[in-house]
Amino acid sequence: MSKKIVITTALMSAMLAFDIDAHGFSIQTADGQMEVSSGSENGSENLLISRFIRRSDLQSDSVWDIPLRKSWWSRPYEYAWTMQFAGPDFVVLDAACGISHPLKWYLADNCKETWACDTDPRIVSREAIIKETYDDLGEEAYSILFSKDEIFDKINLLQASIFDLPDSMPLFDRIFCVSTLEHLKPDERARTLDNFARKLAPDGWLILTVDYPEVTPEELSIAAKNAGLVSVSAEEMGSPPEGTLNNGYYSIYRCVYKHGN
Repeated sequence: MSKKIVITTALMSAMLAFDIDAHGFSIQTADGQMEVSSGSENGSENLLISRFIRRSDLQSDSVWDIPLRKSWWSRPYEYAWTMQFAGPDFVVLDAACGISHPLKWYLADNCKETWACDTDPRIVSREAIIKETYDDLGEEAYSILFSKDEIFDKINLLQASIFDLPDSMPLFDRIFCVSTLEHLKPDERARTLDNFARKLAPDGWLILTVDYPEVTPEELSIAAKNAGLVSVSAEEMGSPPEGTLNNGYYSIYRCVYKHGN
């Protein structure tokens, strides 16, 4: 399968945002630092490349101690990658966060200020979130969230569409959006990227994953540029290379965008 790498600028300045050595990534947690295996990543340059997720990449079967559903075949890889962009000085948004999905709790525990939004009205109900966690992820996940429900005091939960993020939201150092854009029509995708660009801080980064072939790297790159966003590092184009994670049909493309000059 063919692929192409397009090199963009500002890689060196982007690398300074990470505490990464040659042996693995250092992820800052509420309890200190957690060392994890780097998988196929080799330093911050690879971490920042917009590319297809490989089967050899870093993965995590739990987030914030909450076990992930076995049917979430790509989430262990997507979350393991996205969590590395959290930081204690960042104001962040988990966009289209879902009700039971635990990334928002990890961000709330490891970032300066965390917002999470979804169109589902249950997102503003503590009781509904805890119930859905039990129904969707099981008793262990429910017990963890119930026992640490002070996390709700660390996060701003909001019913809102990513088409139209409220003006009351701050500008974000990091916007996370995991496997959502593929569910949107092209015009809705364009509106969403415009909104992300509007709410992204001047030096902020947009952290995205999408399902291929529902969205191709070329389509995503063009849509991002139309919204005034460019890749932080290289962009892998074309079809998925050998070794790409897939479920028999879908592959996952990850990307990091910033404001264009």
